[in-house]
Amino acid sequence: MSPKLLSLMAAAIVTAIAATGLAATQAGGASPAASTVRLKPVVIQGTFWLYFPEQWDPKSPWHDQRVREAARLAIDYKSINEALTLGYARTVVQPTVDKAGSLSSDLAPILVSARYRLNGALGGRWGVQWNLALSAGNAEGRYLTLPERPALGSTGRRSGLTDVTLVDEWLELQARLSWSAGAELAWGPVETVSVSEAGFERIYQGLALLLTWPISGTTAELTTTLEVQAR
Repeated sequence: MSPKLLSLMAAAIVTAIAATGLAATQAGGASPAASTVRLKPVVIQGTFWLYFPEQWDPKSPWHDQRVREAARLAIDYKSINEALTLGYARTVVQPTVDKAGSLSSDLAPILVSARYRLNGALGGRWGVQWNLALSAGNAEGRYLTLPERPALGSTGRRSGLTDVTLVDEWLELQARLSWSAGAELAWGPVETVSVSEAGFERIYQGLALLLTWPISGTTAELTTTLEVQAR
């Protein structure tokens, strides 16, 4: 739907509201002040993403990051803002995310990385969460490589780190997550509830690792990398 058509629809809605108020005044004999219609902005949280599903196809023009960037820059944000929110919306952050991965059939590490480029009026915190599923969160030999070796089913928070490794000695596997400096790490189990003959049970499904960075200024670039390999 074009921004011009959206503007016309918004104008029609406002006209209908005003006409309804005038009709009510004429029918009920209320004072002119009672029929005054005023539009005021309401602060709400809303996020709109521009996603290109064909970017993963090497034969598609959307596979070229420069084409996707050109499409993003060509969008008339001002007209859309005026049509949908009467100009009250604000674009705070414009994120660009690049993801890359490598798989191998031998014992070489499996790598997955993501780069986050943020542009706009930055302020607050930027968060990234990784959910990793390794078996038996509270069993012996499953832990994080921190001084106290907390279990994968534990919860905690730590600052000043740039990496942490999840170890499963029974599977002879480890997963190392690294990230840009300055983040705070928080972790906790992902659990579901099951009903059995013994009653309700909490079932460990994996570990959630949340990274948050304080951001400010107008640009920021952050990275996370996961490396999985045999021990």
